[in-house]
Amino acid sequence: MLNEVIGNIDPDSIESIKNLLPTAVKIGSQIGKNLEPNIKNIIKDKKEKDETLNSIIMYFEKSYEANSYMNTIVFKGTPKFLKELYVPLTIIKTDDHKKNFYLEEKFDLEQIFKNFPKLMIVDKAGMGKSTIVKFLMLTALEKGAPIPISIELRKLTQDIELLDLITSEINFFNGNATKEQIKKLVLDDQFLIFLDGYDEIREKGKVRITEILQKFIKQVPNTYFLLTSRDENVLDSFEGFYRFNIKPLNRIEAFSLLKRYDNSGERSERLINRISNDERFESLKEFLSNPLMVSLLYKTFEYREEIPCKKVVFYDTVFEALFNDHDLTKGGAYIHEKKSNLDICDFKKFVRALSWRTLCMGEFEFTYDELSNVIEVVIMQPLFHNLKATDLIEDLTKNVPIFHREGRIFKWVHKSFMEYFAASYICYDTDTKSKIEILKKMTFDNNAIKKYANLLDFYIDLDVETFSKHIIVPFLSKFLNIYETKYLDPRFKKLDENMLKILKSLESLVSVDFQLEYRNKTQTEFDTSEYFKEKRERKKYSDSNFSHYMRLFDRKTIDVFILETFNDGLLLKLIKDKSLDIYTTYKPKQFTFRELSDKMFFDFEKIFEVNDDITNEIYLYGEIPHVFDSIFMIITLFDNFFEKYFLDFDKCKKFIDDLEEKEESEKAGIAAFLNN
Repeated sequence: MLNEVIGNIDPDSIESIKNLLPTAVKIGSQIGKNLEPNIKNIIKDKKEKDETLNSIIMYFEKSYEANSYMNTIVFKGTPKFLKELYVPLTIIKTDDHKKNFYLEEKFDLEQIFKNFPKLMIVDKAGMGKSTIVKFLMLTALEKGAPIPISIELRKLTQDIELLDLITSEINFFNGNATKEQIKKLVLDDQFLIFLDGYDEIREKGKVRITEILQKFIKQVPNTYFLLTSRDENVLDSFEGFYRFNIKPLNRIEAFSLLKRYDNSGERSERLINRISNDERFESLKEFLSNPLMVSLLYKTFEYREEIPCKKVVFYDTVFEALFNDHDLTKGGAYIHEKKSNLDICDFKKFVRALSWRTLCMGEFEFTYDELSNVIEVVIMQPLFHNLKATDLIEDLTKNVPIFHREGRIFKWVHKSFMEYFAASYICYDTDTKSKIEILKKMTFDNNAIKKYANLLDFYIDLDVETFSKHIIVPFLSKFLNIYETKYLDPRFKKLDENMLKILKSLESLVSVDFQLEYRNKTQTEFDTSEYFKEKRERKKYSDSNFSHYMRLFDRKTIDVFILETFNDGLLLKLIKDKSLDIYTTYKPKQFTFRELSDKMFFDFEKIFEVNDDITNEIYLYGEIPHVFDSIFMIITLFDNFFEKYFLDFDKCKKFIDDLEEKEESEKAGIAAFLNN
């Protein structure tokens, strides 16, 4: 890993590296000194001991250097100091938002891991997961404890286990320690192991790789772990891990990040003024909350001084900016010549084909030979048959740098760029039949949707009509059919009309269980991931969302546990922000503190299901309106819950009818033209 990361440092940064060396040497020496007593006990041979100790010292020196830099699209792959660009991020415990940590220079790293010795940071593309790993790695190195090791999980295979990677990292500089010796070293000292990018592990053999990974974690029970990933169902199988999300950037933080790209210069000031005065500010909030999108916003503004309003326009404009980037050091008119001699349209077609190929392979990074082989397959198409892989690799890494090189490894500058171009490939370069088959495969179930969520998000913006016709309409038709079968018993007619609508909508999309618990305010932290475990296994829930909320009542803490088991909820979540007129907002009744206390009448420590089965024991607690009044109060008290699942029956029906009417109109127009 180290030779790959520091191998691409720009020559202009050599002076900066020299300034880092004294600190890096000091850190390596100190950690080596801390580990020396245990190394002496573990490795008896003096020569092997000295070589391993020297290798460890060098490892931590180079770790400090490597993690001091980050690549960003704004600077075309030129590494920049992390601390110059880093805006402190906040991680929030998923099931208890009161537990959060602001990750700035002076925060107490050990305090986090004493409370949460194994944690995972799960969030979507571009939120800063890998940046946090680099920042925490630096922090741990500077403090000297716990002893940190960072592993990129995409390097795991069925043949290369986690312990193999850790051993190769520590032995990289001529160390001779065996795997068992390294394992004993990890057991005897307080290590912190960063497991970055679980979602980037190759699909082939991922189940087996996960089993081996979890086995090692259990073998070193006192070791701290931090795992990062996009959301995947299998993450629930990591026992004892506390789940955290990254808090979206607020406006002030986003503007602070923009200023760091030009040292509070004129361009960032103009951009901030434009954003502040833009009437579309609400629609820009999504971009300003995500660090990657903030960087793309700056890059597009740098190129054209415009503010795109769609994510796909961001990515397309960034690509155009990179392709047409003027080298200001050689005069504003100089544009880097492309070795392939492709114009922007054909180069974009090539990148689309390459991205689709790498997506199908499940690969994100390559050696030179591997990337060359992939490109050779892509350029077998007639359009590209005169091209050379060597020329295209130079264009991809230097002239249009959507790949960046880390030593001998070449990888996409960000996984989301591969997903954007793959979505574009499906949209523009496949026939209608293939397009529909691909989209159906990617939305077949919740596991597929989670895997391809970012790509699908791009695709909907590119081709909402095809997606609506072949994915959304069948989804809504299924919803309407289920909706009409729910809550038909005459006893439910006592319910308020709006409440009945939301219950019918809710049960058509998701299954909900909840549980209440009382505990003393002083009770220690417990692992909420164990709750519902037996129920989930018994029900064989393959996809669910577990939430835990706390509220203080009458000097006691009430814990509310909610388990949402999705039917098609993830597809609904995917289209939620696409401005489709199929939703109706619902504002639950507000309760006073006295009313809240009075309505906490359900038995504690029992698990209740919310459904229309009239024999459900939940209806033994009182009249049906009273029961649902209480359920609504409990759930909405802790989460903006119903808003996620309230589809409007009439609007959904109209959406389908309008689409069918439009299709018939288009057919009639084409027929009229052909018969003219």
